[in-house]
Amino acid sequence: MSLPTIDLLLVEDSKLDARLIEERLHVASPGTVRLRHASTLAHGVEELGRRLPDCILLDLHLPDGAGVENVEAMLEAANGVTLVVMTGLNDESTAMAALKLGAQEYLLKDQYDGETLLRVLRHAIERNRLVRQIDAQREEQYFHASHDVLTGLANRQLFDEQAAQAVKAAARAGSEMAVCYIDLDGFKPVNDTYGHAVGDAVLVEVAQVLRSAVRDSDHVARLGGDEFAVILTDFGRGESARSQAHAIVGRMIRQIRGITEVQGNPVQLGASAGVSVFPDHGQSMEKLLVNADMAMYAAKRAGRGQAVLYSDQMRGAPGTIPQETPPMDVRHALEDQAFTPCFQPIFDGGGQALVGVEALLRWRGDDQGDQYPAEQLILAARRDRVLDEVEALMWELALRDYAGWVADGTAPDFLAVNVAAATLARPAFADAIVQMLEDHAVAATRIQLEMNPDTQVSARAVMPVVVRLRAAGMRVCLQLDDADLPLRELVDCEFDRFKLRRPLLEALLAEASDPAQARRVRAVLAVAHSLDCPVDVCGIQNQEEAGRLLPLYGFAHVQGRLWRAPCHAASFTQWLSAEPLLGGVAT
Repeated sequence: MSLPTIDLLLVEDSKLDARLIEERLHVASPGTVRLRHASTLAHGVEELGRRLPDCILLDLHLPDGAGVENVEAMLEAANGVTLVVMTGLNDESTAMAALKLGAQEYLLKDQYDGETLLRVLRHAIERNRLVRQIDAQREEQYFHASHDVLTGLANRQLFDEQAAQAVKAAARAGSEMAVCYIDLDGFKPVNDTYGHAVGDAVLVEVAQVLRSAVRDSDHVARLGGDEFAVILTDFGRGESARSQAHAIVGRMIRQIRGITEVQGNPVQLGASAGVSVFPDHGQSMEKLLVNADMAMYAAKRAGRGQAVLYSDQMRGAPGTIPQETPPMDVRHALEDQAFTPCFQPIFDGGGQALVGVEALLRWRGDDQGDQYPAEQLILAARRDRVLDEVEALMWELALRDYAGWVADGTAPDFLAVNVAAATLARPAFADAIVQMLEDHAVAATRIQLEMNPDTQVSARAVMPVVVRLRAAGMRVCLQLDDADLPLRELVDCEFDRFKLRRPLLEALLAEASDPAQARRVRAVLAVAHSLDCPVDVCGIQNQEEAGRLLPLYGFAHVQGRLWRAPCHAASFTQWLSAEPLLGGVAT
């Protein structure tokens, strides 16, 4: 089999040496090498501009350059072309440096014949091809590991790295940068109405909008579902990062609102965004991300479709969950058995008779005894990809304590335990829970499973497991902290009851200032009433809230700090022993 012809660019200032090389190659294999000759570095670069060869044979010492400088210049212009260098007997150290820079081989002048030179050139070309192929595979693997497959945007892992680097760069330069969280409004109805293919097309269009709105120095990421994030950097002198970031994100929101048709289907989209600025709103990547997230939730509460700049007044405000992702390694916390359930009583609709208890996940805390609420720990578990293990542990610990109360006759009628929709969508989950109930001798009829909705998991996707658990005797409750869940989904899905969480309570309490949001919550209540489905409420903080809400809406079960805050099993056991099964207001 004949070997392919080699297109060789020889960069050599000596005409005699160039003629000798050409003659030796011709004698070794006539017609195998097409040779072009350049006598200077500049001439060689010029020839590369005309046509890229298969290989460059470069003398390290030229009139207009010497040593590794020649190599660097030629590699920069060569665009991956194979490079072989030639050097004198006393210059092997420079040749080795050339190999480290990217040359494939080196030759000692006058120490080779034509056949040897030809063999070196072919081997160098093949080696370079293999190296470039491996590099391309590595780049592809890195891209898939660091980018969202659907949109091509950076994923959460890469975004965290980019954010950390941007903060460090801003700190060194004494400049400002901004972090923006963007969450789509109205995406779930589109996904549920037209299917995931159209939903994916929507996400791709949104990604294009975000990309087109930023500069090359900025970064855009898809964090998951319909959540996106943007890092804005390199604000010019005299530019306010606050005003510039707010303007850029506002433009993004308007452009997203302008997406009215996808694949021939009419859609109604919006977006809510939160912005935090370095260094005013935090001097670490973690702090900036937390504060941007809080600002985004504030935008949701303020009516959606807008960008909100973080302010310190948001910290601790109702409805800003999730706040901080705990500074902990959840995998290590699992190994160290650092998680524990806390328990909060559930009362009848009048807030008098104790009927149940909800188990809430807590981390035992660090040396100072710090603890974090369930929402933050679930976020951390998602981040560390151990949510399944954390939820399984939560069920095990909660059932252990509840079984003890059943055994001594003090247990409330039922135990409520939370589970993520993504977990509930897996058939194996039902088998695991049924087995735990058998292990702890707790009847399934005493368990209320409370599902937390997930924008990435349709309520219909969990129905096969819900049906199995209901057949075993469990009650299944859908927790709602957002009134945007399609009403048709509430009708079609076989939940035993609904539970309104704190954000929806606040919507009802703030009806005078935001009647539209209150109307959406009342629509959910109307659907539940038409289905004869009880509605519970959690998060009532004081007597005033109870007085305004309980007489009007007829909730079946109530809970909140008005009656008792969550506490550890030992404290709850003491409370059960001292408290008759009539609640009233806790002191």
